[in-house]
Amino acid sequence: MKRKYADRPNWTRIIEKSYKGIFIDEDSFYGYAALLTLDKVKEPLIVNYAENAICIVNDGFAWLQHFPLHGSYVLTSTFDSEGVLVQWYFDIVKKVGLSDEGIPYCDDLYLDVVALPTGEIYTLDEEELLEALEQERITQEDYDYALSEASALIRSIEQGKNALMNSSQTYYNFLKTLGK
Repeated sequence: MKRKYADRPNWTRIIEKSYKGIFIDEDSFYGYAALLTLDKVKEPLIVNYAENAICIVNDGFAWLQHFPLHGSYVLTSTFDSEGVLVQWYFDIVKKVGLSDEGIPYCDDLYLDVVALPTGEIYTLDEEELLEALEQERITQEDYDYALSEASALIRSIEQGKNALMNSSQTYYNFLKTLGK
């Protein structure tokens, strides 16, 4: 498994960043929310989903990350420098935790789901998930869990019932107002 931290400490593409995070205890969300603002980057990062080329990293972009304590995924909502939502990126995870320094992290199960504001949904890294199983970095139970959770997640997105997606703009606006 891969451990990912909300503040992305070793990401060399980022020259300057700011980070803030809070714990949220609400009916709709129980866990950590973090806002990573990419103040200055070495170069933009463009990803391709089918015919869609999407910039997900550039100067002034922000990544709003939700780490539900009892969930099966971590959501990263990407906003451009004007505050416009670019994509929702879901990491299917085994565990969410907090580092000794108070930074949320997740143990990523390789499989990802991306949803675009235009309605397209993509499943990513299925081959990486299978490779992790074959190399015994994850168990058969982890593999089956990741596939099952991704399938349930896609259904919630298609039905418009994913609460974190539906409230990502609200959380983004709220975290932007907080001090460092």
